[in-house]
Amino acid sequence: PNIRIDNANFNSPILEMVIQELTVSNNLEILNGGTLQSNGFDLTINNEFTNDGTYTPGTNTTVFNGATQQVQGTTATVFNNLDVNASTSVTLNNPITVSGDLSIMTGQLDDNGNQVTLRGNLNVTTSHVGTGGISFEGSVPQLINLPDDQASLGYMIVDNILNVTIVDNAGTAVILEIDDQLAINNGLLEIGDNRLLLDSDASVTTTGIFSSARMISVNGVKKSDGVEKEFSAGVNTAPFVIPV
Repeated sequence: PNIRIDNANFNSPILEMVIQELTVSNNLEILNGGTLQSNGFDLTINNEFTNDGTYTPGTNTTVFNGATQQVQGTTATVFNNLDVNASTSVTLNNPITVSGDLSIMTGQLDDNGNQVTLRGNLNVTTSHVGTGGISFEGSVPQLINLPDDQASLGYMIVDNILNVTIVDNAGTAVILEIDDQLAINNGLLEIGDNRLLLDSDASVTTTGIFSSARMISVNGVKKSDGVEKEFSAGVNTAPFVIPV
């Protein structure tokens, strides 16, 4: 069924999850003045999520488990843990913040030009696309886990002075592909022995100046896969800076 938290009578309704986790098999709508409080119980949404009011996730995990889904509404939603398990895609129509971990396990996360601010770790087996970017802004070191050994991000922003680290998969080197842009604004992107693959259209930028505190860090040993940059066919004389 659908769930609609409606403030038509101006009584500021609050829907609380107090017994167990909730699965919404169709649309979930929180209208202006309405509130959904999870009290830490997990929430699974199988179709559209519209938030014009207040969603209080607590310590829960919000799961998108449908086919082609959208996150929409006028509120920039804050999630705790967020799982993208849609068979096709989850598309954002406004910015979001993920206070815990973001997992993109099936389907594609399309930010649609809206920034994803991530405070926790990223687990990804498929892909992220969009020009809004996933911005790593944690207050602790953040990790990128690739359980299937390879995944891709459209636009990645490193903005964590405690660094972002790509983790190998139980000793096996993994490949993180950047399709459009890698911005290293604060902190290091530590790739270890893994491979960072920059597509032909991908750029590496910073809002500051590349330095030993704002760069890509590799292990520097022979077995390291390092950074790979693809170039389109034809003559290209423009310099390309990789801050390693």
